[in-house]
Amino acid sequence: MTLLPGTLLGPYELISQIGAGGMGEVYRARDPRLGREVAIKVLAKSFARDPDRLRRFEQEARSTGALNHPNILAIHDLGTHEGAPYLVTELLEGETLKDRLRTAPIPQRKAIEFALQTASGLAAAHDKGIIHRDLKPDNLFVTREGRVKILDFGLAKLLGPEGNPADPTSAMTSAGHTVPGVVLGTVGYMSPEQVRGLPVDQRSDIFSFGTILFEMLAGQRAFERDSAVETMNAILKEDPPEVDSARVLLPPGLERIVARCLEKQPEDRFRSAHDLAFALEALSGVSSMTSPTEILPIPEGLAAGRGARGSGPHSAVRDGGAGLEREGAGAARRPAGRARMILMFVWGALVVALLAFVIGRMTNPAVKAAPQLATLVVRTTPARARVSLDDKTLRGPAATFDSLAAGAYTLRVEMEGYVAATRDVTIEPGIAREESVALMAAEAPARPAARAPARDRSGATTGSLHVFAGTQQLRVVLDGKETNRSTPCVLTGLAPGAHTVAVKGGKAGADARGVSVVAGDTVDINLLPRDGAKRGTR
Repeated sequence: MTLLPGTLLGPYELISQIGAGGMGEVYRARDPRLGREVAIKVLAKSFARDPDRLRRFEQEARSTGALNHPNILAIHDLGTHEGAPYLVTELLEGETLKDRLRTAPIPQRKAIEFALQTASGLAAAHDKGIIHRDLKPDNLFVTREGRVKILDFGLAKLLGPEGNPADPTSAMTSAGHTVPGVVLGTVGYMSPEQVRGLPVDQRSDIFSFGTILFEMLAGQRAFERDSAVETMNAILKEDPPEVDSARVLLPPGLERIVARCLEKQPEDRFRSAHDLAFALEALSGVSSMTSPTEILPIPEGLAAGRGARGSGPHSAVRDGGAGLEREGAGAARRPAGRARMILMFVWGALVVALLAFVIGRMTNPAVKAAPQLATLVVRTTPARARVSLDDKTLRGPAATFDSLAAGAYTLRVEMEGYVAATRDVTIEPGIAREESVALMAAEAPARPAARAPARDRSGATTGSLHVFAGTQQLRVVLDGKETNRSTPCVLTGLAPGAHTVAVKGGKAGADARGVSVVAGDTVDINLLPRDGAKRGTR
């Protein structure tokens, strides 16, 4: 019974009927929870009482629901309405491949694109152990964006661990559609093993895929006869006609792919849909370079006595204006053979030219003697320090010297108010090197405010020492005894007279230095590390 718009199936509100088939009706509906439109496939109540139809409906839900691939129809939900089960799927806008084939021939590049998407979807299903078993143009949907979706997994079979179906497949079919309980496939697209009623695996889908690809390229079915019995006999015993005999000139690679898909024995076909997709993908780049084929009729007088193969009309093929002509279907392969010879000649000339170029580069002394240049990046602290490398001067914080030949260089970094740094660097050929240079302040830190002179127990006045060691913080040693003070600091309460001061810690110490403390005054002393830097006191 047809459902009216506005009917609620669970949370879904029906909008309109899209179509009807042997299993039930399909409706456009709205999901108010997510604010999206969906498609709902409702199994008729009379069929819901049929265990076989109900089993196949549930099989479609389980099979498709286990898959998640852009080229396979997505399942959203499963439910029951007044005893009739329904399936909620994504809503597709477009047409089936069968409708597309009715309106106009499919261009070769577009046919390869559709085939590649279909093979990708099949590979995803086969990876899950699911074979379709009813692949045909009716079950391939082309969206408005040009994406192919595989539909109707109602006959899908889940393969066991060994790749065998859980139960044998029965083999009787009808010409137009699938008959429940008897038909397990569609005549014209079934594999030979399906016709014989043998167990099937993923290679059966590859045969069905080959019949669809043939039909897209040739514009006619590969095994089309007057009756279902004759069609099944042709699938079992006869080879399909050559695709180019149907007024189409194909690249040899594409013709081989079609022929391999349609092999009678499963072991002679592609081993998997992944292999098939790889072959199509490799071919898609080559096919885009082929020129269109123009087919012209040959006058009856010229065609007489040419011994044409088959019963079709005589024809001439002019390939891309290149003057290649075919007179009669019996000479079908001559232009393709000439084109292949020309292509091979061009490729050979390109390979020879490339080899000559490579050998010339290898043997050319000028090329061999070309130096490998290097790069030196100098990072400075402070950031605006001036960086000199031999006779070239740049500014920090990241001075970059490019195109340097291998060898030894003198690097100097300087800035006013800081102690300049000089070092030797060695540049290796073809290697980028980085140097970091931090300059030390040249001036002493500001002297803390002097404290008032202190008096010792005897009442004599004392003096002070302002001790620092460049910018370093080092422990102060006074008269051979380590104090708890670190540079820079002021030592107060010192008796007038001679004292020795040193520092310890860090990477290097400093020699003990003698200093004379003056009562009531503070004496500065700069203890630099033992690296040859100048020392001085005030």
